[in-house]
Amino acid sequence: MKTKEIIDQVEKLINDNSDLKFNIEEPSDSAVEAFFYKTARRLINAKKGYLSGSSGYLDYVIALRNFMLVFQTPLEVNSIDIPDGNSYGIYKNDDGKYYATYDIPAFIKNQSFVRDAFINIGTEEPFEKTKYLLKTNNFVESITGFKYFKSLEQKLCVYGGLNTPLGFTSLVSMPTGGGKSLVTQTLAYEKEGLTIVVVPTVSLATVYKGNIIKNLIMDCQSYTKYRPNETTGGIFVSWRRKEELPTGA
Repeated sequence: MKTKEIIDQVEKLINDNSDLKFNIEEPSDSAVEAFFYKTARRLINAKKGYLSGSSGYLDYVIALRNFMLVFQTPLEVNSIDIPDGNSYGIYKNDDGKYYATYDIPAFIKNQSFVRDAFINIGTEEPFEKTKYLLKTNNFVESITGFKYFKSLEQKLCVYGGLNTPLGFTSLVSMPTGGGKSLVTQTLAYEKEGLTIVVVPTVSLATVYKGNIIKNLIMDCQSYTKYRPNETTGGIFVSWRRKEELPTGA
């Protein structure tokens, strides 16, 4: 994406009333880049509306703030007056340019949710395009490293498991490879205690154990019990936080 070209052209257009023609074509191969493009177009249209009187000062300032947040860039703005101490989260830096902050009120507890709602330069487009929002939250990403769920079904299973009320039991059923393991891994790390996972084969237990250690950075113990005259048995895999494991466990 021609990020710098867009920023330079927008900065010129908002400070020059003689020509408001935006000469950059909309990208067609990326939804995220298309959003950046439309954010710039929205600001130019807001400037046109402000000059013609079809929209107001706040419409223009809000579009300006949104552009700076999305592109994570300061802008020189000399075509309108932006007062110091304004309530729009717009400030002036030492170079005389304006920049925008999220400026989230203190009474909003989950402030990271508000920041995640903004698509910006750091936003990554999911590998698989989908009409659903598959972004994980900060908790899931911090303990597993996964930024996106594989599917809407996996997202529902993980959040459903996490929100199971105390004293209740949830049955999570998904096809093989659907991502059920993420449910147990996330639950195991959410609270202190012992988590037991039963899997049907030794090979699956080995893979499961490796993924747990890799993703959650935990010590993991596996226990294999074979029934007489049988070649397979139950595999019991348990893991706890490292600091909770006794010496020699």
